[in-house]
Amino acid sequence: MQFVRSFFKRITDDLKQKKLIPLKVLFFVHASTLFVLYPYLTIHMRELGINVEETAIMSAVTPVVSIVMPPLAGMLADKIGNFRLLLALSSVLGGASALLLLAVPVGRLTVTFPPAAELLATCGGGGGGGGLRLRHMTDYPCTPRHPYAYDLNLTILTCGFICELPDNLTPDEAAAIARSQSYDVRIQAEEARQRLVYRHSVAHPAPRPARPARDQSTSRIMTNDPYVNISISRLSDRELFFPAPRLYQMECSGSAGNVTCSFGSDDILDTDDVKADAKFRVRISHEPAEVTDVREYAVQAISPLNSTKFEDYNGSDSVMCQNYFDAGLSGGATVRAGGRHLRCSPACAAAAPRAALCDNPQQQLELDPSFTFWAYLAIGGRMARLPANRR
Repeated sequence: MQFVRSFFKRITDDLKQKKLIPLKVLFFVHASTLFVLYPYLTIHMRELGINVEETAIMSAVTPVVSIVMPPLAGMLADKIGNFRLLLALSSVLGGASALLLLAVPVGRLTVTFPPAAELLATCGGGGGGGGLRLRHMTDYPCTPRHPYAYDLNLTILTCGFICELPDNLTPDEAAAIARSQSYDVRIQAEEARQRLVYRHSVAHPAPRPARPARDQSTSRIMTNDPYVNISISRLSDRELFFPAPRLYQMECSGSAGNVTCSFGSDDILDTDDVKADAKFRVRISHEPAEVTDVREYAVQAISPLNSTKFEDYNGSDSVMCQNYFDAGLSGGATVRAGGRHLRCSPACAAAAPRAALCDNPQQQLELDPSFTFWAYLAIGGRMARLPANRR
């Protein structure tokens, strides 16, 4: 009890010293403006990509610095002999340190992938046939949901052609072809000696979303390309996808255990009966060794969505693919774009719910987490030392 009375008496006696009131007010304002930031520093750390372990280290270092620095600050004030100068300098550096937190770069970036996976349906074999396969159009990594075969819904958006660029093209020439405002698809029939020229104009050219650039934002929410069915898509450095809306459609038919999906038809020059986008229920599988990033899938079974014609796919474990453009053409299909003639093969752009296909809705990219950690620790430690410079 005596200790409590002595404590409050010391406070009241201290408050009676009017000469110290301005100094006390200054310290109160200085400390309050600084310490009010501390509850939000943890949130700010997480926004910069600093993980839980690094945040805990910083939270542990700050009070240690606050304990060690007061004696050192007092010794420095005695050495200088001008306490007001040291106090003014500390206040200025305190404000500068708080502003320097805005200059700390992002260490880790969280990328949220689009809700739909953009795929290409192609024939796996050459010579006009093979198994039906699906491949990713974008380079977003996909961790499969299951190591075994599983089902998902597939919507065919449009059909077109995958064209391989010549090896002698420069990067600028390849980019010019990808930005073409229009292109021609040329189809030559073998028996009828007829030729079909299909011209497509890109009404809304739009670049495909690229990987996030390094800046002060810690997250990216990627979206699907709304023009994938009408604009040229770049699949790789040497591959482009040219959509050909209403030229042909992928159609699947067959009986129990024997399903064939065709690209085009026997009369490849007949484009009057092309259907709108089709929806299927498919069963896919991938190579067992691919467990972290799957780029291609084999279609084991397929049936029209909401159809009972192939109940449980009737035991089908593979889907054949018929490519009429290679089997029924003398010269195959070619695309003329940017003044170049490109050899192409048919493919259909499709979309599937990413949540049903991939197990990784997000990805964390590490930019420079070490530099972010040490820069934040240095600035945060400086902020912790400044309010301790009182004696």
